[in-house]
Amino acid sequence: MNLRSPNKTPLDESGLYQKAIRLLAKREYAVGEIRRRLAPYAQSNGVLEATMGRLVDDGYLSDERFAEVFVRSHIERGDGPFKIRHQLAERGVSENTISRWLPDDETLWRRQLEKVRQKRFGEKPPADRRAWLKQARFLEQRGFGASQIRQVLGAPIWHVDVAD
Repeated sequence: MNLRSPNKTPLDESGLYQKAIRLLAKREYAVGEIRRRLAPYAQSNGVLEATMGRLVDDGYLSDERFAEVFVRSHIERGDGPFKIRHQLAERGVSENTISRWLPDDETLWRRQLEKVRQKRFGEKPPADRRAWLKQARFLEQRGFGASQIRQVLGAPIWHVDVAD
């Protein structure tokens, strides 16, 4: 199987390893990300897999470390748990690793959601339906769930509870 693109010079294991080290010097990568980045340069699938194994064995590449750094930085950014989980999965991080590093603390996520909402919309709660929907959409795009959003924004302003 030829992994190379026609415009790329094929690299042997040593060249591929050095290319990976240059990439990893800039930031952490998930194993799947590096594999995709290196594949067009690999002479063969065997060279790619040998390089990947060496990077993991030498401690330069770790999905655990990547997930830890990624989760911490995205929480600081104001992202919610659904967005973080989705982005990690897109990068090929296993569900077990995601679950290990993504906090399952409702209090943390509620505080996070309140902080993000207040930074964007200020202290006052939404005044009408339009404002409520605007805030809810924004928070949903940031990766927070509907139940989390309702906890912070309250029930929709136009919502009327009907007793059973």
